[in-house]
Amino acid sequence: MMKQIHINYFCRVAENHSVTIVAKQLGVSQPAVSYAIKEFESDLGLKLFIREKKKLILTPDGRKIYSFLKPAIDEVSKAERKMLNYAKSKATLRIATPSGIGSQTLTSCVAGFQKTNPSAKTIAMEMDFEQAHAAILNGDVDIAVQIYPKLFNDAGLVRNDFAEPQLMFAVAKGHPLEDAQSLRFEDIAHTPIALTAENSLIYQTVLDEFDRQGVTPSVILSTPQISTIMELVDHGSAGTFLYPDEKLVRDSRIRLIPIRPELRFVAGVFYAQGVELSKTAQNVIQYVKKKMLEFH
Repeated sequence: MMKQIHINYFCRVAENHSVTIVAKQLGVSQPAVSYAIKEFESDLGLKLFIREKKKLILTPDGRKIYSFLKPAIDEVSKAERKMLNYAKSKATLRIATPSGIGSQTLTSCVAGFQKTNPSAKTIAMEMDFEQAHAAILNGDVDIAVQIYPKLFNDAGLVRNDFAEPQLMFAVAKGHPLEDAQSLRFEDIAHTPIALTAENSLIYQTVLDEFDRQGVTPSVILSTPQISTIMELVDHGSAGTFLYPDEKLVRDSRIRLIPIRPELRFVAGVFYAQGVELSKTAQNVIQYVKKKMLEFH
């Protein structure tokens, strides 16, 4: 009986014209591939390859055998893809959701999907942008629903951009800046500012822009504790920078003021290049897109 591995090696060598290439692709030794081809030829009693200019070329018999096997190999490949997709559909989808001020719109999108699709197996893990980026590349999560820089570019990722939220300056009602229609960085040079953690996207972006404008900010606090920042803002003790998510827009205690020059980011989904998304992942992306377009 012919061995399946011999058939596999034969078809691969026929397509690549090289034992060396096939051995590298499969992570086996060249002698192992060569021996399998010789055994296959011996079983059939036919010479299947000839060497021409350092390439292995199919003989007329080889081409005929290949024509018999290729449709079956293609069907097996299709069956393998279907099995993998089926397995993925049964697996839990790991989603990196954003953390920090102004992230509620995206996190509520994911929560909304989970609520309306209870049979879909998903788990949401809160991460900042840098953590989500690393987790995608390391294979620790499947998709990232995040806010990220407009110039963010990684050839190893696929981006789905849905909105471009503008960073705003937030103060409490009754604050001296409450009635401003817009603010320049120099306008808030002496205003106490509470910022998110030093490794956060907002923190890095805001301080970089202050530096570009030649303005020294009055940062009184940098913390990952969002509740602490919002408490200072509520009491009128500080202002902060944030994205205008649904909760903040509805908060009558907070005044959101546009900043000049504008600091815009991207709200969307990214995942690893070359990954075939499960049906659940595709549905999450479409759900998030719909909700983001509704809000913005």
